[in-house]
Amino acid sequence: MKHTASRFTCSLRSLRIRSLAFAHLALLIPFVLPADTFGPYTYTVSDGQATITDFDSTCSGNLSITNELGGCPVISIGDDAFRNRTALTDVTIPDSVTNIGSCAFAGCTNLTTILFTSNAPTIQDNSFDDTPAILYYLSETTGWSETVAGRPTKLIPLWWHVFDNGTQVSITDLDWSYTGHLPIPAVLNGCPVTILADNACFGCNSLTSVTIPDSVTNIGNCAFADCTSLISITIPDSVTSIGDYAFSYCTNLTSAVIPDSVIDIGIYAFSDCDALASVTIGNGITFINHGTFDHCRSLTSVTIPNGVTDIGWGAFSRCWELASVTIPNSVTNIYDYAFHECWSLKSVVIPGNVTNIGNYAFVDCKPLTAVLFTGNAPTIGTSPFDKTPVTIYYLPGTTGWGSSFAGHAAACWNPAFSPASPLCFDDSGAFVFAITARAEANIPVRIQASDSLASPNWITVDDIIIPAFSYYDSYFVDPDPTPRPSRFYRIVFPQ
Repeated sequence: MKHTASRFTCSLRSLRIRSLAFAHLALLIPFVLPADTFGPYTYTVSDGQATITDFDSTCSGNLSITNELGGCPVISIGDDAFRNRTALTDVTIPDSVTNIGSCAFAGCTNLTTILFTSNAPTIQDNSFDDTPAILYYLSETTGWSETVAGRPTKLIPLWWHVFDNGTQVSITDLDWSYTGHLPIPAVLNGCPVTILADNACFGCNSLTSVTIPDSVTNIGNCAFADCTSLISITIPDSVTSIGDYAFSYCTNLTSAVIPDSVIDIGIYAFSDCDALASVTIGNGITFINHGTFDHCRSLTSVTIPNGVTDIGWGAFSRCWELASVTIPNSVTNIYDYAFHECWSLKSVVIPGNVTNIGNYAFVDCKPLTAVLFTGNAPTIGTSPFDKTPVTIYYLPGTTGWGSSFAGHAAACWNPAFSPASPLCFDDSGAFVFAITARAEANIPVRIQASDSLASPNWITVDDIIIPAFSYYDSYFVDPDPTPRPSRFYRIVFPQ
C-alpha cells in the first residue's frame, strides 16, 4: 500500500513540474495575431479593433486611410506599416486612429502632407523619420503643438456643414488668411465630404495649391474664385459638376485638367486665369459654357473633345495667345463671340456638322487668314469674321458656297496628289511627287509624312502656298533625303 501511494505522489509532483515548465515556455514565445488583407491594407484585429500592419508599396499619390477594416474601427497604424512608401504624396489619417507606431511613416521621402481630422493621437518620436511631411490639423481639435514627432504642424481654419440626413458633408468656408497648400479631408464627422460649397475658398489670396479628395462630386459657384496665388489644383475623377466662376481670377493657375467625370461646367468657370497655358477638357462635356475660358490670355492651344455640341458665348474670347484650336465633328453650334480677340489664331477648320455660327464669333482675330469649312455652308450671324483678313475655303462637293461668304472671299480648297506623276526618287534619294490644284485664291497646303500607316506619326515636312488663279501642277521634293524602306504622305489644311 505504501509503495502504491508513493508512486501516486510522485506522479502529481511530476505533473506540477511539467505544468510550470510549459507556463514559463509560453511566456517566452510571443503571441502573433493572424493578419488579413483588404485592398492595399494588411491588418490584424484584437478585441474588435483593427491595426494596419502593412501597405501595398505600389500605391501612389493621395491616400485617405480607411477608418474600418474587417468590420472593426482602425485604431492604430502599426510599427513600419507605411515605411519607405516613397510614392505617397498626401495622406489623411481617419478620426478613429488613436495611435501611430514606431517608424510607421519613416522614409516616405515624397510624402509632404499628412492631414489629421481629429485630436492628436499618440505618436512615437520616430514615426515620421526621414519624411518631409507637414502635419495638418483642423480647428477645435486638441493635443497639437508647433512640432510633433519632429515634424512641423499647421492649423487649417476650415468650416463645414453636416447635412440633416447625416450622410454627407459640405465644406463651407476657409479663413481668407490661410497660406500655402490646402489638403481637403475626404471624411469629416464620419461622413464623406462631397461638396465644396459656393464661395468656400473665395478670395483666399495666399492659397497656393489644393488637394481635392475623390469623395467630392460638386465644386460650387466661386468656390476658388479670386485665389490669386493658386498655382495648381487636381480635380479628381469623382467630380461631376464645376460651378459658375469656380476658378475665375485664379491669375497664377498655370494648368487645368478637367476629368471625364465632369458633365457640367458653369459660366466663366476659368475666366481671367491670366497664366493658364494648358487645359485638358474631359470627354464628359457636351457644352462649353458661356465665358468658360474668357480672357485666359496665356492659353496657347486647346483640343475640344468629341462629344461637345455647343461652344458657348465668349467661351474662348480674348485668349490672346491661342494659336491652335481643334474643333471636333460633334460640334453643331458656335455661339456669339466664341473666339473673339484670339490674336494669335491664324487658321481654323470648321467641321461639317456645324450648322450655325453666331454674331462676331471670330471678330477681331487679327492674324486669322484662313478658315476651312468641311461641310455645307452654315447659317451665320452678324459679321462672324469682322476685322479679320480671312479667306474662306470649302471642300469640293459641298453646297451653299459662292465667291464670297460672310463678307470675305471664298474659294474651293482642292489640292491633290497628281495621278499623272507617281512617287519617285531624285538623284539624292529623296522622295519626289507632284501636287495639283485649281486655285481660285491662294491655297495654303501642309504636307505631312509618316514612315508607317500601322501606327502613324505624322510630321510636317513643309507648308506651301498654291498661287491664286492658276492651274497648279508642280513637283515637291521631300527635304529629308534619309533612306527609308517606306514613306507615306498626306495633304492637310494647315492649322
